[in-house]
Amino acid sequence: MPLARWITVLLLSLSCMNSLAQELPLWEFGLGAGVLTANDYRGAKNRSTYAAPIPYFVYRGENLRFDRDGLRGTFFNQDRVKLNISINGSIPADSDDNKAREGMPDLLPTLEVGPSMEVTLYQKESHRARIMLPLRGVLATNIRENEFIGWVFYPHLNLDMPQSYKKWEIGFNIGPLFASQKYNDYYYSVAPEYVTLERSAYEAGAGFSGTSTLLNATRRGRNFWFSVFVRYDNLSGATFQDSPLVETEDYLMGGIAMTWNFVRSKKTIGTSEIWR
Repeated sequence: MPLARWITVLLLSLSCMNSLAQELPLWEFGLGAGVLTANDYRGAKNRSTYAAPIPYFVYRGENLRFDRDGLRGTFFNQDRVKLNISINGSIPADSDDNKAREGMPDLLPTLEVGPSMEVTLYQKESHRARIMLPLRGVLATNIRENEFIGWVFYPHLNLDMPQSYKKWEIGFNIGPLFASQKYNDYYYSVAPEYVTLERSAYEAGAGFSGTSTLLNATRRGRNFWFSVFVRYDNLSGATFQDSPLVETEDYLMGGIAMTWNFVRSKKTIGTSEIWR
């Protein structure tokens, strides 16, 4: 499943990236490697680990940007309120390697696309706090198979702290997750044909899907970029909590990556412009 690995690598890149510093190139390109480990899906006990090359690309344009927040096209920018388009993704899961899903279809990697509103609460040269309101449609795809599986909404508080400790750049976000019935059905419903003695039928509903927290730390040199991140989700109170496919309330994802940046623009951009 080549696309699955590509989306996994992209997810790692986006989760680790932090583009905030005092003066940075308009764009950068590099290559490196990373390792990502995570539960197969939120609620699964089984874990998978991926190691792969990482393409590193950052673009910090006026209306189009690709950085830690993903691919963003700014359509509205008024003082402290912005309207962007954002992209995200998730890793696949092989049901043959997952006891809870044994005999069920594999979970494809997903691509999420949709608008995101950003409201800046507080901002200085070295610190910024924002409320982020991304609403994304989700496509499960491996190119040969394509299925629209609903919507996700992740309102969260985002804190950016560049050079907060000995030239480390720190990012943090936390917030509740919400999903449509179709999205939760894809991951947590059990149709009658997949019922076993250990797995009862279940139909997932829409609504609250747990709480997510992410912390990342990045260290930049002139020609290298090193980053580590940890994401923790808790599914307590989630609308699908009683699904037989939910084996644990805890979801943990972690990654580490390093790249060598060998091409960059001569033009630079300051923090105030990045936060514009």
